[in-house]
Amino acid sequence: MTVVDLPLDRIAAAPWNANRMDEPMRTRLAVSLGRYGLVQPLLVRRQGENFETIAGAQRLGVLRTRGEATAPCIVLDDLADADARILSVALNRIGGSDDPNALGAIAREALAVLPAEVVQTLLPQSLAHLQALSDLPRIAAEAPQRMAEQLAAAGRTWEAAKDLAFDRVSFAFTSEQRTAVDRAVEEALPRVVGDDPNRRGAALALICAEWAAGQRRGAVHRAV
Repeated sequence: MTVVDLPLDRIAAAPWNANRMDEPMRTRLAVSLGRYGLVQPLLVRRQGENFETIAGAQRLGVLRTRGEATAPCIVLDDLADADARILSVALNRIGGSDDPNALGAIAREALAVLPAEVVQTLLPQSLAHLQALSDLPRIAAEAPQRMAEQLAAAGRTWEAAKDLAFDRVSFAFTSEQRTAVDRAVEEALPRVVGDDPNRRGAALALICAEWAAGQRRGAVHRAV
């Protein structure tokens, strides 16, 4: 399997890609790419003279925002449409789960050498969740009877954080429609006030609210 550098202007994000990423997670991805670079090549398939993502559409978007010109890619040739879609979903969803003790050890080592703010910007778990897991070895040594209580508390913290996640609404776009939506959102972003962590969602909501207000004004004008 060969990794080749491809120009980003020859790679299109698959319009059928089922993976979605909210603004906080996109920010974490951008921070990760800025700190460590692209450590996982994009997976693409050939489409005529150009290429289409199978895995890496979100990374592709961040790389473009960063002004990168090329990216390392693994190219799969002669991959049928159905296989490309199935492989994309499989790569996005097939995975294991974190062992609490192992994750706690990683969190403890990371928090010992990195600012908590940096760890929080890179990992999806809440800082409280990571700190609770990192404290497990001390609790095991000093008060093993509290282990179950601490794990339950960490779990509640994580579930509460997930409960605060943004609602996700999915729409199917053609590539032309997606380009138009992305352009409109980018133009509306400067008008999003405050430090809303979901700035792109807020920008889209602003566009919709302004459109609806215009429709109401038009209806009143026609009635008069």
